Amino acid sequence: MVGYGAGTAPDFAARTVARKLQEKWTAGVVVDNRAGGGGTLAVANVLNAPPDGLTLLWGTVGEMAIAPAINRKLSVDPGKLRPIIDVTYGEMALVVNPGTPVTNVRDFLSWAKDKKPVMVGTFGPGSPHHLFALMFGSATGLPIECVHYKGAQEFASDLRAGLIHAGFASIVQARTWQGSNSVKIAGIAGTEPSRLFPDIQTFKQAGLEKALFPLWSGLFGPPGLPDAIASQVHAAAAAVLNCPEVDSAFKEVGNRLYHNAYGTFEARVQQDRARFVQLTSVYKLAID
Repeated sequence: MVGYGAGTAPDFAARTVARKLQEKWTAGVVVDNRAGGGGTLAVANVLNAPPDGLTLLWGTVGEMAIAPAINRKLSVDPGKLRPIIDVTYGEMALVVNPGTPVTNVRDFLSWAKDKKPVMVGTFGPGSPHHLFALMFGSATGLPIECVHYKGAQEFASDLRAGLIHAGFASIVQARTWQGSNSVKIAGIAGTEPSRLFPDIQTFKQAGLEKALFPLWSGLFGPPGLPDAIASQVHAAAAAVLNCPEVDSAFKEVGNRLYHNAYGTFEARVQQDRARFVQLTSVYKLAID
């Protein structure tokens, strides 16, 4: 199950992996989009599924780690699901007005230091873009003021008009905007060179590793899923990730593939949940 609609990034990722899994599993694989509640509707369905391995969740950091950290009264508990395998991770891009006299992250920091405050666009309170902006401000010491937008068009329009100084967007969205000269990509919020923009400075290269968190997605099973079944699902999905055509498909959208051992995903999820609980408490984003 996927908690987002057809054509979204999680849907693309789930269907890319599902097509190859179908070659391995005789029972077939059906991608069921249960959009709603920021991904939590699909979480609820998998929470209530029998632990037989036939119903799995394609979960993202949004609903699995960020949402429960922000909304302490969430109607479902994603923490009860069993993490099986982390599949992909992506990065955000720091975008600025095309006319801004910067070419990389360090240039931006020098240019922005006199802006009080630095107006940064996001896609809504509590979104990954919002958290990125807050972490960026904390790591750099810049006085960030977030401006929340409901849609990409309004975001890009205000950035181009100079009404905001910068923003964070997915690499694919940033690529589209840059292609139409709506924005300039000043940096990649990652540790490795981007698969789409390898020459653009990363946050790690700029010394801003504290302003990073990976946008991961992966497979989760229902509560009580036996270890034997979970390990079989992990093995099948891991084999899919070694297929060159799968890697190529994810490269086109700027994603990288994890190749982690069985059992490691659970530790990552728990670590990120704790990190977001702390972050949302510091910035008073939590809803108790």
